[in-house]
Amino acid sequence: MVFRTSIVAFVLVLITLLGGMPAGAATYYVATDSGASNSNTGTQDKPWRTIAYAASKAMAGDTVMIKAGNYGNEHVVVANFGTGESKRIVFEGYGGKVQLGVLPSPRTLPADTEVGFKIKDKNYITLRNLNFTWYFDCVYIENSDYVTCENLYIDKCGSKDWLGHGIVYTSSNNGKILGCTVIDCGGNNMSLRHSNDCLIDNLKTLGTLAGSNTYATDYYCVLVCCSGCTVQNSRAEDQVDSDKGNHGFIIKDLSSTPHSHDNLIKDCVAISFEECFSAAHLAYKNTFLRCYGDNSAKTNRFSTVLQARNGAYNNTFKECGGVGSRALVSLTSYDEGNVTNKDGNKFINCRLRGTGLSGSRAIVFGRTTNSVFQNCVFEKVTYLARWVNGTTNTGNSIKNSIIAGMQATYDPYDLDPYPYGTNTPYDGTSALTVTYSDFWSNSFPAFGGSGNMSADPKFANQAGGDYHLKSKAGRWNGTAWVYDTEDSPCIDKGDQSSSYTNEPAPNGGRINIGGYGNTAEASKSSSGNNGPASPYDNRLCERYPTTVYPSNAFLDAGHLASTINKSYRDLIWFDLSPYSGSVKKATLSLCWYYPTSSRTNSTVVDIYRPAYGWNHDYACWNNKANGVAWTHAGGDWYDKNGTAQGSTPYASVTFNATQAATNQYYAFDVTALVNEYLKSGQNAGFFIKARTESDNYIAFDGLAATDSATLPKLEVVKANDAATWAVYQ
Repeated sequence: MVFRTSIVAFVLVLITLLGGMPAGAATYYVATDSGASNSNTGTQDKPWRTIAYAASKAMAGDTVMIKAGNYGNEHVVVANFGTGESKRIVFEGYGGKVQLGVLPSPRTLPADTEVGFKIKDKNYITLRNLNFTWYFDCVYIENSDYVTCENLYIDKCGSKDWLGHGIVYTSSNNGKILGCTVIDCGGNNMSLRHSNDCLIDNLKTLGTLAGSNTYATDYYCVLVCCSGCTVQNSRAEDQVDSDKGNHGFIIKDLSSTPHSHDNLIKDCVAISFEECFSAAHLAYKNTFLRCYGDNSAKTNRFSTVLQARNGAYNNTFKECGGVGSRALVSLTSYDEGNVTNKDGNKFINCRLRGTGLSGSRAIVFGRTTNSVFQNCVFEKVTYLARWVNGTTNTGNSIKNSIIAGMQATYDPYDLDPYPYGTNTPYDGTSALTVTYSDFWSNSFPAFGGSGNMSADPKFANQAGGDYHLKSKAGRWNGTAWVYDTEDSPCIDKGDQSSSYTNEPAPNGGRINIGGYGNTAEASKSSSGNNGPASPYDNRLCERYPTTVYPSNAFLDAGHLASTINKSYRDLIWFDLSPYSGSVKKATLSLCWYYPTSSRTNSTVVDIYRPAYGWNHDYACWNNKANGVAWTHAGGDWYDKNGTAQGSTPYASVTFNATQAATNQYYAFDVTALVNEYLKSGQNAGFFIKARTESDNYIAFDGLAATDSATLPKLEVVKANDAATWAVYQ
């Protein structure tokens, strides 16, 4: 929470020091019953008549129970404040519908002074189970921290001309909005402004008025100049396809500061908006996760599913999906006086399709630099891109993605009127880097970048929008793994430098192209013959820290002194896909062949779990993947206790100094580590290291050894099977 010096904090401290807080909590009652009166004692049998009166009396720790009834156009102002979670002031409806506000017929315009529940300069307040209508601002919270709104139902509040709110928090931190429904509130249904570390959960924000109605909602859920807030499990829907502003879940600032950052919108749905999900006005480092937008009913030229506009930068849209009519993604600007460049926005594992509307686009680029589209699917629009605002669109890239069902690479037509500033389009394709992507069923060929191809991706159900890839080894269908009779050519065809560690085994050691690459729902690899993937190993050599040593004739551990004076470690990976559940016994066996004479010191060789994300093609002493360094040079590992760089190995074998190599196997009991991999579904292999790296160098035969009888092997005894399965030997 951002610290705020105010008179409220001073008064709170002063009253506490003077002992002015009540010793115990009280429960008061309010009702519309005939005997209710503000001259009563406020007990259940002698309730007060107005909520406003109760709000003037309740102190820290008190609860005001509000009986079902219509309380008319009360204007409730909370007079006191809570002093902590256990000393909140709670206003709670019970016994049925508690109604504040009466909607005139015909509806009239409320003045901006018409506020249903006002909480200003008061902390630790809870509103629960209340209903509102008609007010300009139903629930107005200002300069008040730790205020909770729970199970509120708000309908037809706010005003015309984009004014008024259902619920608004201003300069109020750590608020919670839980299970609330807000409908038709003119300006904003739900608004956080200059408020940090708030939680909105299970919000339903709806519009039922046509755009011609001046009370139609503009912003359904908006965050302005906020940080650290989370909006989750929520739904916004324009139920009549209004064209008034029409924003779903939006993070924006206009010219205000500080700019919004580090907010999270996750698992939310937005239906029928010009902007379903948007970051705007220099908002940065915000994340939209697993969100779904559908604006297929929208035909306006600027409607979009996902958007970063007017200077928004370094925002991430991850695992988002949707259906769009005019545009799937917009990286552009409205003419709002702050038309600035948008840089570094990322779209990862996004799956978006059009409706086939003529003139539709996958991506609109306008003053856009260094945007990344990775493992996305774009399908069923007319154009791949629209380029506007001159030649300022540079450094943008598409990788590991599928582009399908399009007629042309760019939109060549002027659009007038057009809200994105300069409306003259141009062909900016040459400035767009596209690699390791599949172009299918388009009216243009695959781009010429590295790894691009033209092949039927073999989606599970393209017509139904299921973009999982068919696989003989296993495809996720939403509830279980199913097995196809054919493999998608996009499996294991992504950029080799991309991480694939989130893909379930067998994953072929390489990321899939398409919307599920490097996720837990990635289709499994058949490795060309529907058999197990080949094992691989890497030496980590301190003497040559950037040299990659894959598939070695030998693996070495320990330290070479003399003139070399450097250490050696190893990585080795075996396919565990034939096994599931758990195994009774797993043994890693290595054949010791060097040195052939005794040594100065004994060598204890330990087995650890390597950190996920190492790539066989790039692993060396310094790096674990292409351009990605180990956190610790020489490799990152976890011990049996889950401690990073820990010292409790999964298995150990001691090689005595007086003993020479005898070309025989030595067994490491890796049962615990193998079962750990089987439980998590992720297999990082084995990290081999000498416990004390002094003058104690020894070497084993590697996977590329010439004698097949001495290769490393992993022997597995399945849980309900007495037989030993020698996986590799």
